[in-house]
Amino acid sequence: LLLAQQSVDSNAALAKQSFCRALRLNPFCLEAVAALIRLRAETLLDADLVATLEKAYPWFRGWRMALSSQANNNHGMTELVLPQLLQAHPRHPGLMAQFAICKLHNDSHQAARNWFCKARVVDPQYTHNMDLYGGMLRDDGKIDQLDRLGKELLDANMKTPEPWVIGAMFCEMKGERDKAVVFVDKALELDPMHHTAYLEKANIAVGQARHHAAAIMFRNAYLIQPTIDVFYGLIGVYESLGKSHEAVSLAKEAFRIHKKNPKAYALLAGVLSRYPEGRTKAQELLNRAFEINPTCRQTVLAQAQLHAVRDEPNKAIELLKKHLENSACHQYHIRLAELYCNAKSYTESFFHYNAALRLNPYCHAAKSGLEGLVKLSQGEL
Repeated sequence: LLLAQQSVDSNAALAKQSFCRALRLNPFCLEAVAALIRLRAETLLDADLVATLEKAYPWFRGWRMALSSQANNNHGMTELVLPQLLQAHPRHPGLMAQFAICKLHNDSHQAARNWFCKARVVDPQYTHNMDLYGGMLRDDGKIDQLDRLGKELLDANMKTPEPWVIGAMFCEMKGERDKAVVFVDKALELDPMHHTAYLEKANIAVGQARHHAAAIMFRNAYLIQPTIDVFYGLIGVYESLGKSHEAVSLAKEAFRIHKKNPKAYALLAGVLSRYPEGRTKAQELLNRAFEINPTCRQTVLAQAQLHAVRDEPNKAIELLKKHLENSACHQYHIRLAELYCNAKSYTESFFHYNAALRLNPYCHAAKSGLEGLVKLSQGEL
């Protein structure tokens, strides 16, 4: 297992072979089964082994189906399978956490929080995947809750990567990026396959303007599982590096892999909207994304961007204000602040940057935007 885990980011074929050897030594090594499924190498599982596991564990078929659906980014199927498992095992924190992840991928943030909290109530020492809950707390600017979660999980089990990733998130929020790297490296030392750790290390590198290093980390995460978050991060890095052709290719790949996810539609639309000849197609994609999920944040932001590049700032402002009525989202406030700043409506811009900071006091984009606005308005005066 150790050889397999250490080989994932450098030699996927060796990793798969090592997981298969682990199963030959111990057919009941479910960690190896789960790893092969996550690596989208389920065909390597021996049919007799699968039959043995299904006989030994009545829940194995549903568990395998849920993992397989999640690995193939079919979160709609996962959402159908997991409630059946939860009905049979209503107090299983792992199933609750998996259902929370499914809700998170489907953009149901409040439902995701609720299921993570239920898992914590059932077993406060359960650590697996809890760094995804930590990521939600970070995105909401809830640094005290994030700190408490990290400390509790570290006390529960310091040999799992999740509490160390949460520690990295906490340090990064405070602007202590060098310290954050130490925490995330510890997480990767404990589990070289840990997807969220690579994402966090990539995000730290982005904050340090180390775009090439960030691209490598996003690529490592991609090898483990090409989630929509990986594509958003990697495309953002490529655009910062001026690699527009690679960004378009990646957005198209994300659309193929996540074809039922409105975030993938929004991602491709956002990339295409940067080119005049791509804006008609971008609008078609966004129309379809709104049909799938009318409240998806990424879709709303991509539509506002398309309005802006079409020189329709009033439509962008109207759209963002409409969605703010039902979702207190700091990202909407930041985009509104930028639009008002471009229109030299500095009072409105100040209002929305401050509103973003009230929702998330540690939002670096809002802080830097407000600092720039102060300098700009002083220059105008």
